[in-house]
Amino acid sequence: MSTQHQATVLESKGSPLTVIHRPTPTPGPHEVLIEVHSIALNPIDYYMRDFGFVLSSYPAVIGSDIGGTIISTGSSVDLKAGTRVAAFATTFFVQGKPDYGAFQKKVVVPATHVTPLPDSINFDEASILPMSVVTAWCGWYTLGLPLRDTIFGSADKKAMLVWGGASSIGSAAVQIAKMLGFTVFATASEKHHS
Repeated sequence: MSTQHQATVLESKGSPLTVIHRPTPTPGPHEVLIEVHSIALNPIDYYMRDFGFVLSSYPAVIGSDIGGTIISTGSSVDLKAGTRVAAFATTFFVQGKPDYGAFQKKVVVPATHVTPLPDSINFDEASILPMSVVTAWCGWYTLGLPLRDTIFGSADKKAMLVWGGASSIGSAAVQIAKMLGFTVFATASEKHHS
């Protein structure tokens, strides 16, 4: 395996992103190293780039949503090299430490932030899932739903309105609500009515 890979780094707050070669990290015991095939952009990326939001030092590698392939694993990880995955890189939580940002060809991610992909989902589709699904789950948790034990049936007559059901977070909220047994109603702009 190569000891270097391409990465898009932020040299300072508000600077343009720059493509460089940087050392390829080794995953820790509970981490995986992923070869990134697709990333998704999120509003938080803009705040990190332009305002230095949550970044503690530079250069930083930003980005969180990945579709890719595991190329190596830590000693305590059950996932295998070669597994296609969607992953939520932790750049936000580690304040931009370069090994943990999605905007590079190889990134370290905690194994708990990775899920294998079915063959029916490609890397582009996978990359839009992590932030939207995590945000939707956080919303359910904030509402106080006992998520591990909640499954409603039609007799429970539980309904949920999802405002903005055509957005990435809205569509994740619709799917989660349906999985929990809610009857789901959603709003969307006219262009999304069909």
